[in-house]
Amino acid sequence: MRYFFFIITGTTLLGCHSKVKEEKQVIIQPVITRPVVEKDSVISFSFLDSITAKSTLSLEYIKMHTNIDSLYYTGLSSEAAFEGDTVLRLKYGCTGAIINYSDGRNCLNKLFLVFRAGTTISSDYREIETGCDRDFSGNYFYTRYKLLNDSSLITTEYYIPPNKEEEDAGTVWEKIKYGISQKGLMDTIMIKTYHH
Repeated sequence: MRYFFFIITGTTLLGCHSKVKEEKQVIIQPVITRPVVEKDSVISFSFLDSITAKSTLSLEYIKMHTNIDSLYYTGLSSEAAFEGDTVLRLKYGCTGAIINYSDGRNCLNKLFLVFRAGTTISSDYREIETGCDRDFSGNYFYTRYKLLNDSSLITTEYYIPPNKEEEDAGTVWEKIKYGISQKGLMDTIMIKTYHH
């Protein structure tokens, strides 16, 4: 099994004998980060290697390598669990990491972490995907994300009114676009609400 980082790049396409046409497309290319090592090996993984390997991330590991607020793993969320998902190369030499988060009760979410070049502690994070058990008698909201390029992503929050059957029936409630800054922060670039 090989462990990979991913590169998100934008491509520019040129038309023959015509005007220059630009098409933005997200391309993910694998890059080998270390030799073949079994997941349960005695060899120690770095935090990002553990995320790439989709390993369970201990609370001590989370505290040591992230700036995730303790509300995510204390009090009502004291049974929380974290698991690796994806690692991405971002603009400005930053690294992005997506981790899966369970609050230990009824929600499964994804967090997006940003690491500045050469650092082992995240400089910023955002919750980019949410989904909890649904009570069909009440309003329901869930969030999904889309990576736009190596320096931005957008989250879309959906709303489902009471007694609707399908999650696909959700209407867009709000969109937030984030940009990765040179300082490794996730700056809010745009917020667009669709509700009245």
